[in-house]
Amino acid sequence: MLRHNRDVGPDGLTAEMDAAVVEVSRDAERRAQVNGFMTLEHSMRALANERHEEGLAAGEARAEERRSALILRLAEDGRSDDLLRSAEGPALLEQLYAEYGL
Repeated sequence: MLRHNRDVGPDGLTAEMDAAVVEVSRDAERRAQVNGFMTLEHSMRALANERHEEGLAAGEARAEERRSALILRLAEDGRSDDLLRSAEGPALLEQLYAEYGL
């Protein structure tokens, strides 16, 4: 492998590294272990990404339920002005959530 790079000199370390790479690449069992590890790592990353996406979706659903509950409570209490103002920014929205225990 390393011998294909023209910038690598003929020193002993380079030769040893090249021999080790060639030996591992010829060893089918070792290659299978490395490939298996790479497959496992890929699977673990895919699973972590999937769980992350599920968590985001759950959080978004919870936020939507919370917002809907607030809208209903404000409407029931005849607080249409606060309902409209809550869309102006997060400060009033959070204050209203706290007021209604949401």
